[in-house]
Amino acid sequence: MHVLGVDQSLTMTGIAKISAHGSVAVSRIASAATDPGDLRATRDRIRMIVGSVLVFAPAACLSVIEAPIVMRNGQGGAQLERAWLFGLLVDQLLLRGPVVQVRTTTRAMYATDNGAAKKPEVLAAMRSKFPDLVIRDDNEADALALACMGATYLGSPIDGPTSKKQQQAMTSTVWPPMKESN
Repeated sequence: MHVLGVDQSLTMTGIAKISAHGSVAVSRIASAATDPGDLRATRDRIRMIVGSVLVFAPAACLSVIEAPIVMRNGQGGAQLERAWLFGLLVDQLLLRGPVVQVRTTTRAMYATDNGAAKKPEVLAAMRSKFPDLVIRDDNEADALALACMGATYLGSPIDGPTSKKQQQAMTSTVWPPMKESN
């Protein structure tokens, strides 16, 4: 089964795809800010992001996406836009297969063996594990770490032996039961 990793964002969404045969691709989707009061523009922006993810995504796949972060600093409008993006993305990805959400600390732990690792550390870890792959930024690195988690769950890890911390990250994530294919 193919795996899709998504680090969704209103400004720069990272996506990574691992094919059933183990090939890896990463990309990102840039999105310009819109006036939060302009619901049509916001809807169009979110639909563009989701549509671009779907173009990159395999027709049937396990999708692993970053769980939304609840902001506590009064960014109500941005929080609603993030929730809108997350909900529409999950809705559309579920049409292609199971979707799993992973907390940012769990993604960091899987990538670096440190749940408190910052984005530059995740980027460095992914570049180290995939030296022949051009990983342009932390968005692509985060998505790749998520996709690697999905591949590991499916029994086809592509990022080296699984450490104890990675195993801990895997068991702290709620994974869907997968149908046996014969």
